[in-house]
Amino acid sequence: GFNGFFLNTKSEAFSDIRVRKAIDLLIDREAIVNVALSGVGTPGRTAFPEMNFAHDVLDTPQKPNVEKAKELLKAAGKNDGFSFTLCTDTNPINQTMAQMLQKMMYDGGIDMKIQKVDFGTLLAKGKRGHYEAIVIQWSGRIDPDQNIYSWLYSGASNNYAAYSNPHVDAALEAARASQDILQRKQLYHQMDTY
Repeated sequence: GFNGFFLNTKSEAFSDIRVRKAIDLLIDREAIVNVALSGVGTPGRTAFPEMNFAHDVLDTPQKPNVEKAKELLKAAGKNDGFSFTLCTDTNPINQTMAQMLQKMMYDGGIDMKIQKVDFGTLLAKGKRGHYEAIVIQWSGRIDPDQNIYSWLYSGASNNYAAYSNPHVDAALEAARASQDILQRKQLYHQMDTY
């Protein structure tokens, strides 16, 4: 399973990929695992953990790089920073994660506000796209298709981020149709490069 930090790509704040890449560079996933999860978990960047055949180097999180993140924000026209709201549920672990993310965003010049709602409301906001950023958990499945397809395929049921990329869709479809593990791994790697 995973704890996902999803950015609504239909939101003006996250329409530019450079902003999303900057946020990726601000997140210290190892610190989140060590503090919020008491060391129980593995820092990850995608839905493919190390023990999954689809895992490769692109799934391993980069070390946080505040200066590079600020450069990307400046290139995206947000050199003075910006503000957004993260929606999360009232689970104490998620509250700790949200507070840690808030501090990490602050270090990059981003003002992240936290909105706490009950879990049912959180899911409804996610499904409807009524949020800027959201934290959602997924219990996980053995096959990588079941951990990624519904989250990233255009219009899929759990695609809360409203992400849409025809290259990613094609890779996901081909991986879903193949029984060759090496071919599937290559397709998931290809998907990660977009």
